[in-house]
Amino acid sequence: MLDKITLCRAKELNSNEWNYGYYCKIGPTDNQCDYIIPDYASALYAIPIKSETLGRFTGKYDSNNQMIFEGDIIYNYTDYNDYYSTVEWDNNSFGFVIQDDEGKLWLYDVVECVVVGNIYDTVRDIKIDDDEV
Repeated sequence: MLDKITLCRAKELNSNEWNYGYYCKIGPTDNQCDYIIPDYASALYAIPIKSETLGRFTGKYDSNNQMIFEGDIIYNYTDYNDYYSTVEWDNNSFGFVIQDDEGKLWLYDVVECVVVGNIYDTVRDIKIDDDEV
């Protein structure tokens, strides 16, 4: 799935807790399992993960200096438009994108945004405090 070493996050298989580190597969070719190697550990320590929650760091931070990951829900605010979007990888664009009313937009074109949740956790009544924006 990942071609190079990239910071990722995923939920731990047994505890449902978020873990951050580097993605790898371990095991025989026909029976590999997905793992995160935390950045504080060596390759000898790996945490089994729920592969469906795996998300790559986009290299971008929100307005509160929080890292933005694939699968995050962001609140994008501009002078002319405010909306919520999900961060996705787009193979046709070879980059991270968000969806707005007019179509896909490169994540790197987004100037002001705040991470408000992600698609893997239950997001209820997302509200933005004026202090966050």
